[in-house]
Amino acid sequence: MFTGLIETIGKVKSAQRSSDSMRLGVDIGRIAYECRFGDSISVNGACLTVTDIQGTVGFFDVSSETHGRTKLGKPNTGSA
Repeated sequence: MFTGLIETIGKVKSAQRSSDSMRLGVDIGRIAYECRFGDSISVNGACLTVTDIQGTVGFFDVSSETHGRTKLGKPNTGSA
């Protein structure tokens, strides 16, 4: 169960799909400066692990299982 506080609403910047996964880039704003590799962030209700940060964009590797069982399966660039 997610019990954290919502600190920001991010926007999808990129979604690069491969055959069995997706690399999702989300502009997470000011919290990017506090995040570290391995931190967990709730994205559309799914707890994802930060795999990279470039400026204010956090990147997450989304497995096929997560992709298939959540609303992350069809992210649109620019969606919140």
